[in-house]
Amino acid sequence: MSIRIKMLLYFSMVTISTAVLLTVMAINSSNRILFEEIEGELNSLVDQKLKNLYWYIEEKENYVKNIASLQLIEKSMLYFSESFYQGVKGESYLENNKKYHPYLNDLKDRTNAYDIFLINKQGDIVYTALHEQDFATNINTGIYNATELHQVFNDAVILLETKISEFSRYSPSLLEGDQKQSAFIAAPIFSGDKLLGVIAIQLKSDDHYYLTKDYTGIKNTGEVVISKLDKEDALLIAPIRRDSDAAFNQRYKIGSDIALPIQWSVLGKNGSGISVGYEDTEIFAAWRYIPEIKWGVVVKIETQEVFSSIQRLTDVLLITGLVITMLVLLFALYISRKLTSPLLELVDAIKRATRGELSQTISVDSNDELGDLTHSFNLMLDARKKTKAYWRNQTRSCRLL
Repeated sequence: MSIRIKMLLYFSMVTISTAVLLTVMAINSSNRILFEEIEGELNSLVDQKLKNLYWYIEEKENYVKNIASLQLIEKSMLYFSESFYQGVKGESYLENNKKYHPYLNDLKDRTNAYDIFLINKQGDIVYTALHEQDFATNINTGIYNATELHQVFNDAVILLETKISEFSRYSPSLLEGDQKQSAFIAAPIFSGDKLLGVIAIQLKSDDHYYLTKDYTGIKNTGEVVISKLDKEDALLIAPIRRDSDAAFNQRYKIGSDIALPIQWSVLGKNGSGISVGYEDTEIFAAWRYIPEIKWGVVVKIETQEVFSSIQRLTDVLLITGLVITMLVLLFALYISRKLTSPLLELVDAIKRATRGELSQTISVDSNDELGDLTHSFNLMLDARKKTKAYWRNQTRSCRLL
C-alpha cells in the first residue's frame, strides 16, 4: 500500500471519527437544550395560567366584597329581611322586589354571574334573582344545608370575610338551569358594626372557560386542562382543545395509568416532565394545584410534535456534519497529494538512478525536510556522475598506454 493511500486513510479515519463524535455531541447537546427550553416554556405557561386564575378569583372576590359595602345592598337586606317574614307573596315583599330587583340583577350581570343571593344572618335566603327552588329556604336548616352555598355562607358569617367555594353540583340550578356545577362567592353585609347577613353570587359553570382557550406557545397539539377532584375521579371542569364538551363530562379514575399529570394536579402536586396524557400518549407537561378552589391546572404538548422538531434539528446537524466531513476529506486528499508527490517523485528518481539514469535532476519546491532530501539526492547524483566520468577517463587513459 502506497504512502499516499496510507496518509489518506489516516486522515480519513481521524476526520470521520472526529466529525462523528462532534456531530453526536452537537445532537445530544441540542436535544438536551431543546428539552430544557420546552420544559421551561411549559412551566412558564402554566405559572402564567395560574396568575390568570388567581386574578380571575381575586377579581370576583373583590367585586362581591365591594358591592357588599354598598348602601343599596344594606337597604336591600334590611327591607327584604323585614318583608320576608310577612310572606314572599305579600304586598310589602313584592313592592321591595319591584324596587330593588333591577339594581340587584344588574349587579349580577355586571360580573357575569348566574344568580345573586341575599341571605340574612339567620340563614334565610330572602332574595335571589332567579327564584329557583332554593329561594325562601333556610340555608342552615333546609334541604340545601350540605351545599357549597351553605359552606361559603358559614365561612363569611364566622370569619367575617369574603370567601369562595369550589365547584360542585347544586341541585336547584341543575334542575332548573343549565348549571352542571356551581361555585359561590359570599361576603358579609354590615350596618355599621352590626352583621346583617351575606350577599353571594353564583358563578356560571362556563365563566372560566376562556382560560383554557389561549393556545399561545403550546404549538398544534398543546392544551390547557383545568380539573378538580370529584370523589375518586379527576373531573375536567373546562373544555379542552380536542373536546369542546369535556367540561363536567370527562373524568379519569385516580390511580389509572393515563392522564397522570391531571391526576397529580388535583391531588395537590406540582411538577413538570415527560408523562402519559389522557389519550394514553406520551406528553410533555407541567402541572399545578390551586388550593383556594381545589383546582388542578395542566399545560401539555404531545412529545411526538416536540420530537418532530428535534428530528428536523438532528437532520440539519447530520447534513452539516456530512458536508463538513466531505470538505475535510477533500482537503485531506489535497494535503496527502501535496506531501506525497515529492516523495513519490524521489522514489521514482531513485529507481531510475539504479538503472543508470544519472542525468536526471529533481526540482526543489520546498524548504522543508523533503526539500533538503531532494537537494541531497541531486548532489548525490551529481557526485555519481562525476565519479563515473572520472573512472571512464581513467579507463580510457589506461587503454591508450
